Amino acid sequence: GWLTVQNVISDYEVLHKILQFSRFITHYEDINSVMDLTLTNVRELICADAGTFYLVEGDSLRFAYVQNDTLFPCTNNSNRQLYTNSLIPINDKSIAGYVAHTKSYLNIEDVEELPPDLPFSFNRSYDKSSGYHTVSILCLPILGIGGRVFAVLQLINCKDSDGQIIAF
Repeated sequence: GWLTVQNVISDYEVLHKILQFSRFITHYEDINSVMDLTLTNVRELICADAGTFYLVEGDSLRFAYVQNDTLFPCTNNSNRQLYTNSLIPINDKSIAGYVAHTKSYLNIEDVEELPPDLPFSFNRSYDKSSGYHTVSILCLPILGIGGRVFAVLQLINCKDSDGQIIAF
């Protein structure tokens, strides 16, 4: 279907890599280093073209860290400023806002196929301003002590071995 809620970690090898990485990442104190390493490793693990870390600030999510192999490969940061430090409200209207609000994750196969009766929708303005084309999204809440959401991780456009966009 267009939307699935399932166990993201279903393979022992993936779980093992995540556990290894979680032990490694605890040695970093700088939040930007943690977000960069986490996003790089998770994107590589699940073949995502792009990803965003949103940090919770009051009743909003701030685009805190963005990676996108299509828009800004390692040496080209030209479109990064379109995203960083933008705010979106934590509510049911956006995909990331919905994930933060409900503390559940979404696995969207194709944003163009979202039924109109859902509380959230895909905001095409970022794609329009950058020339990017989002298809598939995996969006996860990052919970802290007490189950409080402190961040949202959004992964965009899973790619197969031929570089074709597929569902996560």
